[in-house]
Amino acid sequence: MLAPKGTAKAIVALLNERLKKTLGSPDQLQLFKDRGLDIIASSPGEFAAHLKSELEKWGRVIKERGMRAD
Repeated sequence: MLAPKGTAKAIVALLNERLKKTLGSPDQLQLFKDRGLDIIASSPGEFAAHLKSELEKWGRVIKERGMRAD
């Protein structure tokens, strides 16, 4: 889940807390597992670092291969 830049930290923290609680329920865990997905509950800071790392990694791949959207 993403929120607009500048969203108050208290709101981000509340959303993170509620999302973790919802996705951590046994029913939700099983639903995602049945679809071959893993839930990774992290902090907003950890998720931001992960996104940054993924953008850098895949950005290099796209540039190296000269890929573009048509």
